Amino acid sequence: MKNQKARNIYGITDAPSSAVDLKNMHLGHISYFNELWESGKENERYRMSDNFSTEQKNDITSQGRIPVAVAATSDKLTRIISSERNSRTRPKARATKPEKEVTAELVNLRFNKVNKDSDIDYTKSEIFESGVAVKYGCGLIEKTFNKRGEEVLRLSSIDYQDVVWDSNSKKYFKNDGAFMARRKNVYRIDIEKDYGKEIADSINFDQGYFGRDIENYFGITDKNGNRDYDIITLFEHYQKVLRETYQVVWDGKVLTKEFSRKEAEELLRILKIPFILSGQRIPKASIVSKNEDAYDYYKFAGDIILEYKQTDLEDYPLIIYQSFNFIDKIWCMTDVLKPENKLMDKLLSQIDYAFGHDLKDAWEIVEPWLMQGQSIETIMQRLKSGEPIFTTRPGAIHSVPPKGANPQWLQVFGVLKENIAEYSGGALFSGGDVGKQREAKETVLAKLRQQQLVTTLFIDNLRRWEKEVYRRLLPYLNDEDTEHIIKVEGGNLTPQMLELLKQNNLYTASENYQGAGYVYLNKPGIEMSYLDTADIDIEITDESASDAEKESEYQRMLAYEQGDPDLRLSQTWREKKLQLIDSVNYEDRLKIQQEISEAKQIMQQQEQMRSTIQNKPTIMS
Repeated sequence: MKNQKARNIYGITDAPSSAVDLKNMHLGHISYFNELWESGKENERYRMSDNFSTEQKNDITSQGRIPVAVAATSDKLTRIISSERNSRTRPKARATKPEKEVTAELVNLRFNKVNKDSDIDYTKSEIFESGVAVKYGCGLIEKTFNKRGEEVLRLSSIDYQDVVWDSNSKKYFKNDGAFMARRKNVYRIDIEKDYGKEIADSINFDQGYFGRDIENYFGITDKNGNRDYDIITLFEHYQKVLRETYQVVWDGKVLTKEFSRKEAEELLRILKIPFILSGQRIPKASIVSKNEDAYDYYKFAGDIILEYKQTDLEDYPLIIYQSFNFIDKIWCMTDVLKPENKLMDKLLSQIDYAFGHDLKDAWEIVEPWLMQGQSIETIMQRLKSGEPIFTTRPGAIHSVPPKGANPQWLQVFGVLKENIAEYSGGALFSGGDVGKQREAKETVLAKLRQQQLVTTLFIDNLRRWEKEVYRRLLPYLNDEDTEHIIKVEGGNLTPQMLELLKQNNLYTASENYQGAGYVYLNKPGIEMSYLDTADIDIEITDESASDAEKESEYQRMLAYEQGDPDLRLSQTWREKKLQLIDSVNYEDRLKIQQEISEAKQIMQQQEQMRSTIQNKPTIMS
């Protein structure tokens, strides 16, 4: 970021906090995260239909049984996650002032590039799945480099066990706490490549396991004794601090924010020079000192701080997604469904046990009614071989039928299955089976409305999370000075916007593709191309409905036309209908509207000609 005041110091000792201070800060919150992570690991298994732990599997197999689990939770989660993937959304920057409309359109184009660099649809789905099925999800806004070596701004998905924060946080995004941090495992030899052998060799860590079984919170010693391949945890730690800043106010507007009065005064002098040389009146100018939240960046490993920066970030770059939460409590859909699924697994095991230990080929024999000379062993052999058995009266031998499983177990099993369906949105995620045929339509719709309440919360939280992501992206765009060339299709910009960009040399039409072109951002010498994102609001909109939903909407519009034929005369109505056809893009819609208008004009002209001919007097008359 161009206003970032950063100082990189490796192996530093003069940072405000030492690595030991930071480690102790993390250890003070580890018990909170251990509880979340242990539950999350179990939820991971249920997501994969692997409902039994290793110990439980061994216990079941030792009894000669098969550890068969009920995949009810996994099935429901798959449907929910698939539903999100079929309902894509996009951010929409909106201007809150008329003079910001051009900036809002350019911000939307920049968002499109961030989305492309982030592979946003799949990144968002990964974060959503982690938040709904495991425990919580996390996105990281970062500047990195693509394969061509170009710096890109993107959103990345972070493993839920690789992000921690101040557990005293109460707000949804956890950004009201004292710190947030990301963990990243590297080999000691990688530290050596980046920071030197002396620093790499000096990194030590205590043994004490947290999080995943295969890793230590601060690091793991290589079992073969090769220190180069010790796994060391790098922490990217963001610490909230109170910092004095100096705002340069020029003619009633805040131009910039500096971290030292000297820099602010220097900028003010530069601004005054042209007015002094020309003898013009200098606008009212001042420097305003203000204390505000700021964020220090630490990268540390073991007891060594590798990097320290004073950043100009306006918020944490780590953004937490939670499907359900209450203050500092976090849970997900799996936590809701898991107890019922555990009872279903227990019932299934009991049914399996009952069948396995049930009587098979059992016979009831009344020994006094057998003829002399036949032992029980002989009788059993003859029963298997089908040979005759001699008795003194009927009914001396009859088979004992198997009892089977208790029918009540099966009834309870069915009730639990229905509960899981209801808890997770019912028919909304059950392939469209909205109710039994004997139920009235009003009853079915009422059920759907109730079931929708379950899902509204975690879907609404996803939209809330998306809006926050793009809100935090705005300051990054505001401070960019790297020139960007963004390809746009005809439907991305209105004709008025295209004309305005052409007039300012910010748009070049494509030579090969009709309707496509390229927009320039941060173009040197053109002030309009730089994004001042003040007075810009963010909305999250559905990108497109499914094919079935579009077809249903199209049919409804046709039905409305039958009741009110005058709707066909409305250009807006026709535009809405055309938007439901994927193959008709923005430029096609404009052409269709123009052709309809031209055809109407021709028809009107022909009608006028016919009317003129009919009313023209003949020669004989």
